[in-house]
Amino acid sequence: MAVLPNVLILGSAKCATTLLHFYMSQHPDVFMAAKKECHHDVPPELYEEKYRPVDSLDDYKAMFAGTEGFKVRGESSPMYLFYESTAERVASLIPDAKLIAVLRNPADRTYSAYLHAVRDGIEDLDF
Repeated sequence: MAVLPNVLILGSAKCATTLLHFYMSQHPDVFMAAKKECHHDVPPELYEEKYRPVDSLDDYKAMFAGTEGFKVRGESSPMYLFYESTAERVASLIPDAKLIAVLRNPADRTYSAYLHAVRDGIEDLDF
């Protein structure tokens, strides 16, 4: 039987989902997927290649193979808040999953997103 995650971290972009993912992965009883944003039900064209999610449910399940001994098996994606289909899909595939929602003050999040865009060279305007 395939093992799926029992914890999902969701939140808007620039709200520390990556940081929480990293901190949780430090605990010996916790397995966090090596690939962040690994959901398989979001259109792949929305992603740059390096962030492209897994292609199928089988690929998604394979990421958790051999993790039966962990009390917590998790993964994270800010995209889960953006798609209506996510709640229904999670409820059907992982009905007992615990959800951790990470949110942030919208003004702080916007400024952080701006700095990210400047860093990546896709924004050159002053804030």
